[in-house]
Amino acid sequence: MPIRNTDTVYGLPSQILHWGMAGVIALCFVVGLGMEELPKGDFKGMVYAFHKSLGVLAILLLALRLAWRVSNPAPRAVSSQSVWMERAAKLAHILLYLLMLGVPVTGVLMSFANGKPVTFFGLFALPPVIGPDKGLKHLFGDLHEGMANGLLVLVGLHVAAAVWHQIVLKDGVLGRMLPAGWLQRA
Repeated sequence: MPIRNTDTVYGLPSQILHWGMAGVIALCFVVGLGMEELPKGDFKGMVYAFHKSLGVLAILLLALRLAWRVSNPAPRAVSSQSVWMERAAKLAHILLYLLMLGVPVTGVLMSFANGKPVTFFGLFALPPVIGPDKGLKHLFGDLHEGMANGLLVLVGLHVAAAVWHQIVLKDGVLGRMLPAGWLQRA
């Protein structure tokens, strides 16, 4: 397994950051789905703090991922991809990156506008950049929820495209983001 990306495969850091982000995003979404319905109390506060910590982790992982991506270009497009498929993939990746940033940032801003702290697993607190404001809390809350739902749809399309490449096109695209030997290349 190469460390750096090659023309045909993503390196180990790219794979770890990709699947790490996938796990954090999935966990954030699952935790976020039911936390508003929890009864008031310490447990609800812990669930919210955990959700916020995951959001901060997502921002940190995204920063690492972008830094690594700048110094390690992605593998070239596979030969089975038409021009429109390549452009659609690039647009989808840009939107994924924007939403992976937008969702946690709007969540952090919503917390600040609600007068609530944002901590990272109890290790440190982010300094509030805005003060309490009910109108901004609702605005950032609506943006956070809308972007999270958009991210869920886009991730679903991303997964469907990877499976389509693997099963229909048999071009090895999915295997480029998996450890060597997990899938046979076409």
